[in-house]
Amino acid sequence: MVDPEPGRIAGGFWPAPPEAQAFVQLFIEVTDMAETVGKVTKNGGSVLIPPQTLPAGEQMAILRDPMGISFGLVMPGKKS
Repeated sequence: MVDPEPGRIAGGFWPAPPEAQAFVQLFIEVTDMAETVGKVTKNGGSVLIPPQTLPAGEQMAILRDPMGISFGLVMPGKKS
């Protein structure tokens, strides 16, 4: 697990599910999840895992670009 400075995207290495090949998943930090997902789908991309709120309050989604490459989006949770 990589735990960067506060407010940055964490990362790490996890095993793929048994039925999946090994892969690398890149994540992009966004400020508006719905707007970004809309732009991706409007331009020929697709949603693999719809936006969802994670336990710490951040949102995450996995999309695929028109060339078939998957990537993740993450939006930080609201600071309290």
